[in-house]
Amino acid sequence: MSGRMGPPGSDFAHLQQDNAEIERSMLAQEVEALRSRLGLRQVDVSKECGVNASMLSQWMLGRYKGNIARINGLMEGWLVNRRGGKPLDKSAMLMQAPHRMMHHPSIGDGGGMDAFHQHSKRKPLVQLAERPLYKYPKITHNASALVPIRLDVDVDGYRYIDSFAYNIHESDFTYDTFSASLIRDLDLPDCFYAPIATAIRLQVEAATSHVHKPSSTTKKDTALIPIYIKLRINDTVLIDSFEWDVSNDLNNPDAFAAALCADLGLDDGEFQVQIALSIRDQLLAYAKKSDGQQQQARLAPVTSHPLRDFDEAKLWEPKVRYVVADDIALLEREDFKRMRPTSSMPAPLQTSVMPYFPVRSAAMFPSQYAAYPQGSGKPNRPPKPVNTFLIFCRQWRKKLMAQNPNASAKEASRLLGEMWQKLTEEQRAR
Repeated sequence: MSGRMGPPGSDFAHLQQDNAEIERSMLAQEVEALRSRLGLRQVDVSKECGVNASMLSQWMLGRYKGNIARINGLMEGWLVNRRGGKPLDKSAMLMQAPHRMMHHPSIGDGGGMDAFHQHSKRKPLVQLAERPLYKYPKITHNASALVPIRLDVDVDGYRYIDSFAYNIHESDFTYDTFSASLIRDLDLPDCFYAPIATAIRLQVEAATSHVHKPSSTTKKDTALIPIYIKLRINDTVLIDSFEWDVSNDLNNPDAFAAALCADLGLDDGEFQVQIALSIRDQLLAYAKKSDGQQQQARLAPVTSHPLRDFDEAKLWEPKVRYVVADDIALLEREDFKRMRPTSSMPAPLQTSVMPYFPVRSAAMFPSQYAAYPQGSGKPNRPPKPVNTFLIFCRQWRKKLMAQNPNASAKEASRLLGEMWQKLTEEQRAR
C-alpha cells in the first residue's frame, strides 16, 4: 500500500489535458477545415497569421513545445478575420474537456467528478482584461448614452485605425481593461495599450458634458439640423443628406441606419455601423457649439409643410454609386494618406468616416462634388525640390545624340555633365 496521500483524483492528474492543449486541438481542426475550403497552403496560412511555417506545422500536429497559448491566439485571430469578423465560439471546446475526463476508461467515478470540478473551476484573481470583448456580459442596466470614438494611433512605427460607439455609463469594464481586451482580440503590440486607453478616455470626457439628455419638450421646441452622409466602403459609395430633430428623444441613429440600409439594399453591416457613427459625430459637433437653449434658438423649427419642391428634393435623396474595381486600391491609399495619425491625442471629430475621394468619372456624382480634382490628395506634403540638372539633361539629350549618333549612354551622360559644368549659375537657373 502506498504511503502517498493526496486529494481525490490527484493520482490521475497526469491524465488531465491542459486547457491550452484542448483549445489547440479544436483550433487545429477549425484551421484545417477552413484552409481546405479556401484552397490555401499551410505556408499561406503561416504568412497571414505571422507564425513560422515550421512552428505552425508542429502546432497542427500537437508537437509544438513552446508557448501554445500564444499560437492559439494568433490562429483564433486568423479564423476571425477569415470568417468576416465573427468571433469563434469556444463553448464546444470548454464543454468537451470535462466530458472526456469523466468518460476516460482509466478514471473512476470519484476521480472523474473531481477532475471535472478541478478543470471547470475558474482560476482565482483572473484579470478582466484577459477575457475577449465578445465574452463580456451584456449590459443589463437601462442607462445608455453612446458617444462616437475615433482611434488613429501611431506608435513605434505601428498604426491602428478604428471607430466605434462607447457607452459613457459602461460599468462592465474600464478604459484600461477595454484597451487590454482590444489588444488581445486583435493581437496588437503592447505599445498600443496606453495610447488607446488615453484616447478613449479623452474623447469620452470631452463628449460627456454635451451628450443629449432626455427631457420633456413640447412641439414648439422641436428643431432640425442637417446631417450629411458621405461614405465609401469597398466599391460602394453612399451619399445622403437629411434633417434630424434634435429635440425628439425617440430618434435613434442605430434604428435609422438599419432602416436606411434596408431601404437601399445595403446588406453590409459595416454601412449600418458607419452611418450611425457619422450621425453621432455630427450631433456631437452641433452640441459642442453652444449649450442646448442657445442652439435651439438658432435652429429652424419643424415646418408644417413637409413636402419639398421637385428640384430641391433631388438634393436630399440618398444616392448609391459604385466605384470601378481598379480604382479601389488607389482610393484606399489616398484615404490612408489623408488620415492624420495621433500618438497620444484622440483623432479630431469628423462629420464622416473619411474625406471625399477622387473617382474615375465625376459625372457619377452631383455637381457640387465635381469640384474635387482627381488625385489632389496630398495637401500636407511640401513641394518637391526642382532638379535643374535633370531638366537640362531632358532638354539636351536628344540634340546631343543627334550630333553624336555613335555615342553610348555612358558617353552621353559624360558629355552632358561637361556641358553642365561650363554653364554659369544664371544659365543653370533658367
